[in-house]
Amino acid sequence: MHGAHRPHTALTGSNHPNYRHGQATNAARHERSLASTRLRSLEILGYAIGMFAGPRTVGRKPKA
Repeated sequence: MHGAHRPHTALTGSNHPNYRHGQATNAARHERSLASTRLRSLEILGYAIGMFAGPRTVGRKPKA
């Protein structure tokens, strides 16, 4: 009986630490990665033609 939980103290649903919400699926991560890559490409192009002035975007750069 060591480590057993009583039914009213066991965490269920979104309160459980292993709960999966489905908001970070592989497909969603891939879509965000593609969108980030496209935006980064547009930013590079904008600086190359002189459309933008000032500092560039900071942070992690998307994988090509």
